[in-house]
Amino acid sequence: MRKLYYSISEVCQLIDEEQHILRYWEKEFPQLKPKKNRGGNRIYSEKDLFLLMKIKKLLRQENMLIKSAKEKLSELSMEELDEGLFAGNQAKVGLPQKAITTEAVKIDNQVKESQFSREELEEMLSVFRRFAKILRQN
Repeated sequence: MRKLYYSISEVCQLIDEEQHILRYWEKEFPQLKPKKNRGGNRIYSEKDLFLLMKIKKLLRQENMLIKSAKEKLSELSMEELDEGLFAGNQAKVGLPQKAITTEAVKIDNQVKESQFSREELEEMLSVFRRFAKILRQN
């Protein structure tokens, strides 16, 4: 489920990493700059989440050292990061299957508990998607 911002706990669950790892990566990768809410807690945007998944892929799957991963990320333009983010390439950058399954179960449970039928929710979603597409074109 997409949100404007994710807490550090949610991000840890989604990318299957510990909080101290994310905080360390913030220090090492200047591109990663989550905002903080009024309480001083980190809040991660979709872009931050995508960047974290990219960092994880470079470090964990491609076995790069931090220095090499930094260089690789600095080669990526903001345009390429945006392209990856908006193309929905989470699976490509290594979002764990566990996180995908967990989110799917959560959404399914929310639908079951909802006062709306699945068909009504899907119709609402398609309306919102059409509206978002119009907004992006303007």
